[in-house]
Amino acid sequence: YLFGASPTLTKSFLRGREHGLEELSPDTLYLPHATSLRMSDLGYQNDAQSGLRPHENSLESYVTSLMDAVNRPYAPYEAIGTKKDGEWVQLSTNVLQIENEY
Repeated sequence: YLFGASPTLTKSFLRGREHGLEELSPDTLYLPHATSLRMSDLGYQNDAQSGLRPHENSLESYVTSLMDAVNRPYAPYEAIGTKKDGEWVQLSTNVLQIENEY
């Protein structure tokens, strides 16, 4: 449980949406037995990924669509770039920045 568990998230992720989470601190919400809220629909939201529709009925189609997203540049991310003053600001400029993001 302690390795990779993230049963909390910042209130800013919810942007006024309804939820059933408990308050841990003024800026943090949690769900007592949750393992990864940040990777759920309550956590990270990404407009670049809103158009992704991988087909779960075919492994080949599913993998192809995700491979495309990992390799397809996204203009708003390209405008930011990957490094600023020699420091990483994001992993890549593609729709999916890492393979396990979706």
